[in-house]
Amino acid sequence: MSKQMAADSGNQSVVLAPGNQKEWMNATFASLDHTKDRAKRVQCVLNNLEQKEAARLRAQRAERRRQEAEAAEAVARQKEEEEAEKERIYREQQAEDLKLQQESVKETKRAGRAALKEATARFHQGIQAESEAKEKTELVKALKFSSGHLLSAVMDCQHETSKLYGVRCFVRSDNE
Repeated sequence: MSKQMAADSGNQSVVLAPGNQKEWMNATFASLDHTKDRAKRVQCVLNNLEQKEAARLRAQRAERRRQEAEAAEAVARQKEEEEAEKERIYREQQAEDLKLQQESVKETKRAGRAALKEATARFHQGIQAESEAKEKTELVKALKFSSGHLLSAVMDCQHETSKLYGVRCFVRSDNE
């Protein structure tokens, strides 16, 4: 079977002669070329479809972005209108406040004089309270210092007393 080829089709074996082998080879190459051609066409059609789908998706995304931009623009416009309305109301309120303020300037001046007197009195009371607090703090410090000295003196006395008592006990024990 060196120059002959066998083709299996199910359970049957077919032996091809050398002349048929070339025909079979040519037919196989033709079939293979045809299959490759079809595969290239299918690949080309598939690429075209993928490009169309990608273009469609890009168009959808672009449309979605456009719609989002329009929505954002509408929201911004609405916000600007609300801000303008708030500004108008604010200015009207300021004008009314200014009128009321001008009417109450005279009363405020009179009340200001009284408040100044009151504030001055409170200031002096605060200074006096601060001075008293400082004096109390200094007095407490002095008392603590004196108390420390007194305690030290008491401790020294007790120490001296314990020395003397210790000496007496020592002396007594020697005498006995």
